[in-house]
Amino acid sequence: MSTLQHIDILDAMKNKLKCKLCAYVGCLGSVRRRLEHLLKEGTSVKACTANSSKLSAVMRAKLQEELVTLDAASARRKTSRAAKEKAVKEMELSARPRKQQKLSKYTKNKDVLDMHYTRMLVTTACKTGFMESEFVASFFATYFNYDVPSRKTLMGPLLDALYNDTKEKVLATCKWKDADSLCTITMDAWVSPTGEHIRNYMLVCDAVTFFHSSTTSGSVAATGEHIGLECVEVIKDVGPENVAGITNDNASAETTSWETIRDAYPLILCIGCTAHGGSLLFKDVCAHTWASTRIEKACIVAKFMKNHTWTNAEIKSRSKERFDASKSIITACPTRFAGTYYVIKRLLELRGLMREMVNSDAFEDKNYPDGELIQGLIGDAALWKDLTVLLAWLKPIECFIRLMDHDCHTTQHVYPGMATILETWNNDDTDWSTLPAAFKRAALKAHKERWEWMLFDVHCAAYALSPEYHRDNVYDNARVMRGLKEIVKFFATTAMQRNGALAEFATLKNNADPALFENITTISSKHWWQIHGTDWPNLQPIALRLFSIGTSSCPSERNFSTFSHIWSNRANSLTHETAHKLVYCYFNIRALQKLRDGTGRSDTVEHGWLATRIAGDDE
Repeated sequence: MSTLQHIDILDAMKNKLKCKLCAYVGCLGSVRRRLEHLLKEGTSVKACTANSSKLSAVMRAKLQEELVTLDAASARRKTSRAAKEKAVKEMELSARPRKQQKLSKYTKNKDVLDMHYTRMLVTTACKTGFMESEFVASFFATYFNYDVPSRKTLMGPLLDALYNDTKEKVLATCKWKDADSLCTITMDAWVSPTGEHIRNYMLVCDAVTFFHSSTTSGSVAATGEHIGLECVEVIKDVGPENVAGITNDNASAETTSWETIRDAYPLILCIGCTAHGGSLLFKDVCAHTWASTRIEKACIVAKFMKNHTWTNAEIKSRSKERFDASKSIITACPTRFAGTYYVIKRLLELRGLMREMVNSDAFEDKNYPDGELIQGLIGDAALWKDLTVLLAWLKPIECFIRLMDHDCHTTQHVYPGMATILETWNNDDTDWSTLPAAFKRAALKAHKERWEWMLFDVHCAAYALSPEYHRDNVYDNARVMRGLKEIVKFFATTAMQRNGALAEFATLKNNADPALFENITTISSKHWWQIHGTDWPNLQPIALRLFSIGTSSCPSERNFSTFSHIWSNRANSLTHETAHKLVYCYFNIRALQKLRDGTGRSDTVEHGWLATRIAGDDE
């Protein structure tokens, strides 16, 4: 740092220094600039104007030596930098051929790589912005020597090829030609972003659900006859010998379509969605004046807490401290079955926190217009006592809906499920004294009407033939026995077969061999009949057909979330045909993958699931 002997630092931040020899003030921050100034060398800085005698010969030589050393170090850095840049370029050039060589098995056949690329985009629901991005195209071209197809090619021949390939794999996987592997067709309707009425058809076979097709009515009214004719075409495509039944919504047009289906295929059973029936029972009970007034007050509190930023954040913060988990207020969702139940349940969980919050000075400082109303509702002990009892009354219905909306076949659980609701309401161990008598009478009446409305012979026969309920005495149950006889009569073509099936049923109910029923909690009723049903040859084919019928159209409803994800308001330029192919590939490729990985849904439900949920915590 010998140069600083002759330089004064004036402003280090601006590299402003002063020469002690000539009083020059300027940018002399670097060692090189100071050396060039003092030695009067270089062109980038003003030379020192002082007499050279002011610098001793020894000092001049030392400064000259520093400048030479500095030049040598700079030269070494430039050489090193150039060598590194050359090495990087050589490495990049050598790496490219290796990556191309690694992908040679794909690049030899571009069609194969195109299919992989298309499958990647479709199964991840990538938007058109990704397909048309120049950066995506540059990436694949640079590192993989692959020219990505255009959007027109992707949505045209490539999508068609992937669609046809997926369809072949689905048909090969289902194995409906096996007499023991029948499917249920479920259907439901949805309105697209373009205002088209879309109806989709799902195939439910054992533990697998596949998307079959979707249709648009166009200018044709969606009458019962029109829906029935569409369903007939779907059955024809799948094969009537492979279809056990049809499950759809309970709307009038849907039920009217059954006549058209039965005329074409008399042996295919048509039933309504039991999850939808349970939801209607829930609405019937909540519609009573006593219940509706209290639910309305609960929804006011929930809406207030959810819609105000401070209250919503405060509840999340306080709940995290109290429960070690952040919980937020739930508001009613019109598309969710029994949504009101979850609103009340969460409010009861967080009532203590809400009471503390609305009584705090911070809440008072907010000066909300409805603040006093909310304080009064939260502080109303009678209201929350009534909501607690109402929640307990609604719980068996909610559990029933969840059971019917289960991903496995639950045909045999419909009758005992509705009976369990009634038993819970009539249970003397539960204190229902705070409930008005008029409310209880209305709820019991609604239960009776909905039970008669949603119960089919299929449900009665499945309950009677289910090994899970083999200990239940059904002989004294006129409705169950009538349903069983009607189903036997429906499928048995001769009087001998009918009498034989009923006789076999008697031997089944009287069979006390514990080995027959030791595994009923681990396998489905259908699989049980496949294993043990050979002892009852007239009854076995009937039972296998019954336990192949799904009770819920919820798979079709859930598939519309896939539709709305792909065919959204932002992607409303899609045609129905293109959207159908995209949804088909997206849904079914993922279903096939889950089936291969063994991560798909189970075809069994936990033994005693409904009773366990009603008696305990339903989380």
